Amino acid sequence: MKLKTPEKLNKLLIKILDENKAEDCSVLDIRDLTDLADYMIICSGMSQRHLKAISEKVTEQVKKAGFKPLGVSGDAESDWILVDLGDVILHLMLPEARQLYALEELWDVGFAKSKIKEIAASNVKKTKAKPKSNAKPKPKFKIEPKKTKPKKALAKKNVVTVAVEKPVAKNKKVVAAKKTVVAKKKAAIKK
Repeated sequence: MKLKTPEKLNKLLIKILDENKAEDCSVLDIRDLTDLADYMIICSGMSQRHLKAISEKVTEQVKKAGFKPLGVSGDAESDWILVDLGDVILHLMLPEARQLYALEELWDVGFAKSKIKEIAASNVKKTKAKPKSNAKPKPKFKIEPKKTKPKKALAKKNVVTVAVEKPVAKNKKVVAAKKTVVAKKKAAIKK
């Protein structure tokens, strides 16, 4: 009995894709990047119908060779069909979708490392070190005291109204409440 290795499946897929006129095929070795699969093959097709025909031929011939496809995502009207073969993932895409999603760039280790270095280099700012001083650093934001209305005591005939700040509950905002005190003028004068 022959062993079914990812390398054999990869070679079989390349042969099937070539026979079915898949265009611009890329084979990516992603073993060092993920445990998801060993290889990723990305190919373009001329139309949605062409993509569907390729995916059907691939699943049919792979089954004949003794490999088991795990699933196919996408239909006859898709710009992108994914065939999951376990150790190998096949992406069949229209050229426009392939350019838009740029999977080769996403999964290519060398390309990713160069992009990371490029981004890091653009983010580095060259500044001169400022001398340290004993002065306190200026805050990044300014805290202004809350402006409140002054407490008032108004006298109207026999009624005195006093504004009092009193907490409503623990850790809640302080709510200004009005407290009305009724007093006679005589009693207010005596005190």
